[in-house]
Amino acid sequence: MDMKVHVEFENITKVIEVEKGSKVGDLLKKLNLRNVIVMRNDEFLLDDDELIENDNIKIIKVSSGG
Repeated sequence: MDMKVHVEFENITKVIEVEKGSKVGDLLKKLNLRNVIVMRNDEFLLDDDELIENDNIKIIKVSSGG
């Protein structure tokens, strides 16, 4: 069964369907994203944290420079 999560990335919000029981890492693989910070309700999430139906997820791109 699929569930929907709301994902904000680079000031664009989209509704993404993922399998129930999916984890943050699964979402990042689906979106082909790496080197990002993932947050829910101002809390940092790890790759193994489970997503919840209708989650509001914010993804922030990490960059470094010299």
